[in-house]
Amino acid sequence: MATQTREQAQTNVDRDTLGAGANLHVAAGVVSSSLKRTLRAPPPSRDIKALLAKPWGQVFAPSMCHYETTERYDAPVGDDEDALEEGAAVWATATGGVMAYGPLQVSPAAGVLNYGQGLFEGMKAYRTPDGRIAIFRPEENAKRAQEGCRRLCMPPPPVKFFVDAVKRCVAANASHVPPHGMGTLYLRPMVLGTGAQLGLFPAPTYSLVIYASPVGSYFRGKQADPIDLHVETRFHRACSGGSGGVKAIGNYAPTLLPQKKAKKEAGKDNCLYLDSVENRYIEEVGTCNIFVVAKDGTVRTPSLTGTILSGITRMSIIQ
Repeated sequence: MATQTREQAQTNVDRDTLGAGANLHVAAGVVSSSLKRTLRAPPPSRDIKALLAKPWGQVFAPSMCHYETTERYDAPVGDDEDALEEGAAVWATATGGVMAYGPLQVSPAAGVLNYGQGLFEGMKAYRTPDGRIAIFRPEENAKRAQEGCRRLCMPPPPVKFFVDAVKRCVAANASHVPPHGMGTLYLRPMVLGTGAQLGLFPAPTYSLVIYASPVGSYFRGKQADPIDLHVETRFHRACSGGSGGVKAIGNYAPTLLPQKKAKKEAGKDNCLYLDSVENRYIEEVGTCNIFVVAKDGTVRTPSLTGTILSGITRMSIIQ
């Protein structure tokens, strides 16, 4: 494989350079190097194999973390440092902690329900061969969540606050982390505008919720089995100036229709989206970033220009 700088590795990828046809066959793998934040843990539950046999994301671990802010947050529109400082002050007075997994009590006028003011992160906890539990680079998810919060006028949780909450959730559900090689404990942190606000303004108060699900492979087959992608030419995931670069919850519902059509009409696992201007350059898959291996062995991935999510796995590969 040819050696490249980070800048050289991040380039626009033209679909025409991939050869004929509108479908790609790509490998879906998990990068498990550079794991950080290991925890001593009890052994997996005796029921874990049966839980992993259920459809992906249909089984939930028994505990979750839920924190609510108590002070009104007035989102600054200037320096990012102001948002971080004011966000830290708001989360410093938040109440909550680990509790049983269950429904949330939210006002019908909550900002997240009326205007989609919310974001989520996706991350995993793994069981290592020696029985410990490792969480893959949670600090980077925390930083990405901060960027998304600033974009959506929500208080950015401090990195330590976010990571500590993730660790508490994992520790509370340690028995639901599958054995090494069998699967992972998928973690879903969310920052939500849960305060009541009928007008089109930022919510007054917010919640950080983290729940978990023991899972195997997201797609059919095993963890490293390849998947088939349909190159989508009609629908677009994001446009310049929008929110495609952050993990806003509103980014995902519009991708359900093209994803369903790709499965039903083309028999493919997911969609590969192109840019919304020229409908020519590869951007990302509906559920992840993409890397392309050229004939000369070089590896390329589309540049981050505001329409592509900055994936933690993507960043780790480039680094």
